[in-house]
Amino acid sequence: MRGQRETFERYRALDYTFPNDIPNNQVDRIHAYILFQCEAQYGPNFWRDFFREANKHKTEMTTAERDERYRMTIDCFDRLPGLNFKELLRENHISLTTDIKSMNPEGAGWNRRLE
Repeated sequence: MRGQRETFERYRALDYTFPNDIPNNQVDRIHAYILFQCEAQYGPNFWRDFFREANKHKTEMTTAERDERYRMTIDCFDRLPGLNFKELLRENHISLTTDIKSMNPEGAGWNRRLE
């Protein structure tokens, strides 16, 4: 958790750019930190309530392409009362439409941004 928080703080300090000295394959630290914060804010039913929402769309998620599945997942988090997940992602310059793997973070041309 400490590494995720430090990575997130550096990401923000670098004008929402993933730090150059952290391997690209660790970019999920940003999402993990945000989800940890959401869980702390929402309370002990965070994951249970999220999966209840996600299960409503299980068939669609199973057949959806990566970016569509990402959008559906964000919608499920956003439906959790009081979380305002989409706004949290916007504030932190994280795409609401494109999964990070679709940005090819391990490729040479990635600009180290999540939007």
